[in-house]
Amino acid sequence: MGVISAREARLADWTSRSVGAIWRAFDLQLATYAILLTCFGLAMAYSNAVAGGDGVLAPGSVLVRGLLWTGIALVAFSFGISAKLPLPEDIPSPLLIPVALSTVTMGLLVIISRVKLVTQTVGYMILENGIFIFGLTMAEGLPELIEM
Repeated sequence: MGVISAREARLADWTSRSVGAIWRAFDLQLATYAILLTCFGLAMAYSNAVAGGDGVLAPGSVLVRGLLWTGIALVAFSFGISAKLPLPEDIPSPLLIPVALSTVTMGLLVIISRVKLVTQTVGYMILENGIFIFGLTMAEGLPELIEM
């Protein structure tokens, strides 16, 4: 017969090291599903807007609402991704990287979703500002280089 021993329970005994790997795979799977659902949803909203006879980017259309929600999701995604990036020690604010990534993704969204050249140019300028903000965090002499 064996002897039953009583000892304190530790969380490290219950979990294994593979839980982190499983969680990362689950996180990647959820992100993939979210991206696919967003793409299918925007495609369905586009087809419904075209079938309805109204303009595709008419105010209040389903596609415009979907693009707004996509923009919100991109900003949240940018903040989530930037939390996992290694940051340099001497950046003035930890919010510079998420703001830069959000600005770049918003610029790309504006370029892709707009039809007129003027609004696509605005999207390009938004993208350029995001790249400049990202450059401010990584290069020390970037503002002086641009001023020259």
